[in-house]
Amino acid sequence: MNGRDFLDVAYDLLGGTREGDWRSTVSRAYYAGFHCARDFFTAAGFSVPMSDQVHIYLWRRLANSGHADIELAGSAMEMFRGLRNWADYDVARPFDQTSADKIIRRIEEVIGLLDALPSIPDAYRKVIDHMRVYEKDVLRQQTWGK
Repeated sequence: MNGRDFLDVAYDLLGGTREGDWRSTVSRAYYAGFHCARDFFTAAGFSVPMSDQVHIYLWRRLANSGHADIELAGSAMEMFRGLRNWADYDVARPFDQTSADKIIRRIEEVIGLLDALPSIPDAYRKVIDHMRVYEKDVLRQQTWGK
């Protein structure tokens, strides 16, 4: 299975009529973006952890990539995780279809951006190099080239 397949499931759920459908839309869409980001890093030679810290791993590096659009995508991934938590865990707070629609479309934009970046070699190389420096100098946690 490809993690992006969750996006198709999310759109199916978005067409539902129940709040549970719309909440599940956000959860599935988030995981489509999550898997896309993880694939992005793996393809670039990073060893992405398989622990619960992987969520932070992904958005923190994207948000410190040195590329304005990718940095916004990283911040958005952090926000999407919070929205996914709201949708999955905070069932006392109402959640509507319009909110789910906005979230899934924004996640789809992030996926498109991450998918397109490798086709722009100079920008891709700069982003990867910047994230490597961020790991080495700021996080002091090298996960690339292993």
